[in-house]
Amino acid sequence: MGYSIRVEGNTMWLTLSNNIALQEARNLRETIPPFINENINELHIDMSGVDFIDSGGLGTLVKLFKQIQQQGGKMVMTNVKDTVKEILKVTKLTDVFEIR
Repeated sequence: MGYSIRVEGNTMWLTLSNNIALQEARNLRETIPPFINENINELHIDMSGVDFIDSGGLGTLVKLFKQIQQQGGKMVMTNVKDTVKEILKVTKLTDVFEIR
């Protein structure tokens, strides 16, 4: 799989190591949400391994964002490469996601 998960207290660290295209997006959508429960109030996504993201990947990020937000938490994306940042700008998701 193209990701790793680490939980420290109320924070979940998701490190992505692949591009987020159709199959990887499907894997993330199926496996990550159960890890986000009422004990997790921050989701940090390290995007340093992502050079490309398609519409399925964007949808997956939106789903994770909504899930953590519904629990009163927040999602932070770090190490976003310029190619991915441009896609997020075009889709106006830079106005939604916290990117550091």
